[in-house]
Amino acid sequence: MQKNSSWRALEQFLIPALALAVLLVYTYVRFFALPYVGLQYSPVGEVVEVYGRVGEVVQKGDRLLEVNGLRYEDHLADLMTPLFEGVRPGDLIQLRVEGSTGERSVEYRAPGFNFPEFGTRFFNTWWLSFIFWITGTIIFFHVRPRDVRWRLLVASNYLTAIWLIAGALSLTTIFMSPLVFRTAIWVCVPVYLHLHWNFPQPFPKLPRPVWYLLYGVGIGFAILQLVNVVPEDWYAFAFALTIITSLILLLVRLMRSVDERREVGLLLGAFALALIPSAVLGLATTQPAMESLGVGAVISLVAWPGAYFYVVYRRQLGGLELRANRLISVYLFFLFLFTLSLIMVSVFAPLIEDPHEIVLAVLFTGLLVSLFSVFAFERFQRFVERRLLNIPLPPEGLQQGFANRISTSFTRQHLGQTLQRDVLPGLLIRKSALLHFEARSQERQVIYLQGVELDELPDAQGQQRLLQLGSRPGEDGLPEWIQLSIPVRTGSDLVGLWLLGRKDPDDYYSYLEERMLHSLADQMAIALVNIQQADLLRVLHQRDIDFQEERGAFLARELHDDVLAGINELVSLAQRGDELALLNRREQLSETVRQLIYRLRPAMLDFGLYRALTELTDMLTQRLGEEVQVSLMVPESHQMYEGHVAEHAYRIVQQAAENAIRHAKPQYINISGQLEADRFDLLIEDDGVGFDMQSSSLPDLLRAQHFGLASMNERAALIGAYLFVHSVPQQGTQVRLQWKKE
Repeated sequence: MQKNSSWRALEQFLIPALALAVLLVYTYVRFFALPYVGLQYSPVGEVVEVYGRVGEVVQKGDRLLEVNGLRYEDHLADLMTPLFEGVRPGDLIQLRVEGSTGERSVEYRAPGFNFPEFGTRFFNTWWLSFIFWITGTIIFFHVRPRDVRWRLLVASNYLTAIWLIAGALSLTTIFMSPLVFRTAIWVCVPVYLHLHWNFPQPFPKLPRPVWYLLYGVGIGFAILQLVNVVPEDWYAFAFALTIITSLILLLVRLMRSVDERREVGLLLGAFALALIPSAVLGLATTQPAMESLGVGAVISLVAWPGAYFYVVYRRQLGGLELRANRLISVYLFFLFLFTLSLIMVSVFAPLIEDPHEIVLAVLFTGLLVSLFSVFAFERFQRFVERRLLNIPLPPEGLQQGFANRISTSFTRQHLGQTLQRDVLPGLLIRKSALLHFEARSQERQVIYLQGVELDELPDAQGQQRLLQLGSRPGEDGLPEWIQLSIPVRTGSDLVGLWLLGRKDPDDYYSYLEERMLHSLADQMAIALVNIQQADLLRVLHQRDIDFQEERGAFLARELHDDVLAGINELVSLAQRGDELALLNRREQLSETVRQLIYRLRPAMLDFGLYRALTELTDMLTQRLGEEVQVSLMVPESHQMYEGHVAEHAYRIVQQAAENAIRHAKPQYINISGQLEADRFDLLIEDDGVGFDMQSSSLPDLLRAQHFGLASMNERAALIGAYLFVHSVPQQGTQVRLQWKKE
C-alpha cells in the first residue's frame, strides 16, 4: 500500500515536472547556449537591431545572405542547422549582407554576452510560457473533478507553454526549437478544438471515433512536419484555422446559452485582448515607429490563461471548480509583479552599458520587488479576497470569544452548538466533524456533524492514518471530503479529532487559518476534559442522591416498622404488667436504635479509628457467625485524626468488607495494618471469587458500574489518601488504603 501510494504521488508530479523541464531547458538555451552575436534579425533575414561595435559594420535594414559560408536560404530549408552554430565570444564572424548600397562582405568579432542583447532576449514572449505552466499546474492539482475538461485544460496550458518557449527560439533553429514548436502547434489543434467543444459546458456528445480521427490527424501532421514532408507554413494555417473555429464555437455558445453568456463573454474578451495586441506586436517587428507598442502587446497575452482560470474559479461549470480559490490572489499578484519587473527592465536596460552594472541592477530590482511584496501583498490579497472572491475576514476576537463561550460548555451538545453557531460560520467552513475519545477506552463519540453523514467518517484505521499523516492528509483510502485533520490533545493525551472539509468559497486552509484552528483545538481540548469531569461529577452526584434516598428510605422503614411499632408494643406490655416481656422488648428496641445510629455515624469514632474498627469487626463476626471468619490484625492505637479522615477511612474499610460479603463469597476477611500519628496503612483482603480488575480509575469504575469501589475511590481522594485495589478471578481481592498527613 505504501509503495503504491508513493508511486501515485510520483505520477502526480511527473507531468508538471516534465513540462517544467522543457521550459527550463529552453530558458537555459535562450540565455546561455544561444551565442551572443551582436545583432537581431527577422524571419526574412533582415537585421532589426545591432548592439555595440557591431553597428560599425552592420546596419539596421541590412539583409543577411550568408553567415560563415552558410546561405540564409539553406538555413531556412534545414530546420536542424543554427545560423550561428558554434560561435564563441571573440570568434570571427564573416557575413555577406545586402543593404542600400548593394551586396557587401563584412566581418567582426563575436562580442559575447552583453546586457543590451540580453535585455532584448529577456523582454520577449518566453516568460509567458511560465504563466501558462503555472495556470496548468494550479488546474492540475486544485481543479476537481478530474474529468475530460480538466484534462483538456491542463493539456492546453502545458502545450501552449511549450510552443511559446520553443517558438521564441525557432528562428535560431537551435536545439531543435522549430521542430518542437511546430509539433506542439499540431498537437494543440485537436486539443484546442476538443476543449472549446466541452468548455465551459459540453456541447452534445460526439462519437469517440470523431475525436480519435481529429487527434490522429493532428499527431500525424506533427510526425510529417518532423520528417519535413509537409510545407513548413502549414502549421500556421492549421493553428489560425483552429483559433477561428474556437472563436466560432464560443460565439455559438454566446448566442444559444443564456446561462453561459457571462463566462463565454469573458473568454471572448480575453481572446480579443490577447490576439489583437499580439498582431500589433507582429507589426512592431517590422515598423520601427510601433516598437513601443510591443511591450503592451506581450503583457496583454496574460489575459488568455487568466480568463480560463477565472471562469473555473466562478464555479459555473456544472461541478468543475477550483478547490483552492485563494490561489487566485497569489496568481494575480504574481502576474502583476512579473509585469512590473518587465516594465522596469525595459525602462532601465538602455541606461546600462557596463556589464558589471548588471549585478547592481539585479540586486536593486530584487530589493524593490521584495520590499513591494512585503508591504503590498497582504493588502493586495485582502483587496482581491474582499472585492473579487467575496471572502470576509475572520471575525476579530474569534479565539477570545470562543474561549469565553466554551468556559460555560459543560455538555458535548452545548460545545457542538457553540462551534456550529459561533465559530464555523465566521470561517466559512461547510463540512466538518468533531470526535471525542474516552480517556481510557478510546471509545469514539461524535460531538457534532456538519454537512457529512456518520458513514462518511473514517474508521478506526483511518483515524490512525490521519494522526500519522498530519494536518493535511491527501492520501487515497481516506474520506475525500477531509481537507484538514487536527488532533485535539491535552499534553500527550489524545482526547479528540477535528476533521475539516469544504469551506465557502475556498477549500484552501492558509497557514494563518490552520494556526488559528490549532489554537481553537487546544481550547476545545480543555473544554472536553472539563465536560468529562462534569460527567463524572454528575454521576457521582446522582450516586450520592441515590445513596441518601436509600438511606432515608431505610431509616424511615426501620423507624416505622421497628421503633414506632416497638414503642406501641412497650406501652401494651406495660399496661398488661408483663415486666419480663417488657424488659426483653426494650433491649431489642435499644439494639435497633443503636444500629440506626451506627449507620449514621459509628459512635466509637469519637474514641479513635482503632476502636471503631474493633467494633466493626465484632459486629461483622456477630452478624456472620461461623460462615465467614473476620479478623482485625492492627496493633492497638489511641491516635485521633483531624477532620473527617477517620470517618472516611472507616467507611472505606466497611465498604470493602461489605463488598466481599455481598459478592465474593469469602471464607475469611482480614483487616491489617498500622495506625500512626501522622499516617496509617490499612489492608483489607479476602479469599473470595475476585473479579477482573482492568482499571481502578474513577471514570472506569463508574463506566463499569462498580459504584462501591467508586465511592471508596472518591472518599480516598477527599482525604488525600491512596487507594489500591488488586483482584484476580478465583484468587481473592486486596484493598489497600494509605494516608499521610501533609
